Amino acid sequence: MPKSTEKAARLLCINEYLRSGKQINLQSLATEFQVSKRTIQRDLDDIKAFYANQIVRDESYKSVYFDNKTNTYRLK
Repeated sequence: MPKSTEKAARLLCINEYLRSGKQINLQSLATEFQVSKRTIQRDLDDIKAFYANQIVRDESYKSVYFDNKTNTYRLK
């Protein structure tokens, strides 16, 4: 599978986890997708940018944020 297809599939899956209310952890996702934690961090940055663009387009507000208490990311 080409790298771009792998990334797209990973982004869609991570976004679905967030939209379903799941709290996600960098290490667990890195293990699940067999990539580095830094790769997952870049994926989350891409998802954050997507939601930032949605705010501009339709004024709905969702963002990905890090919860220090649980050491996880989630959609707010």
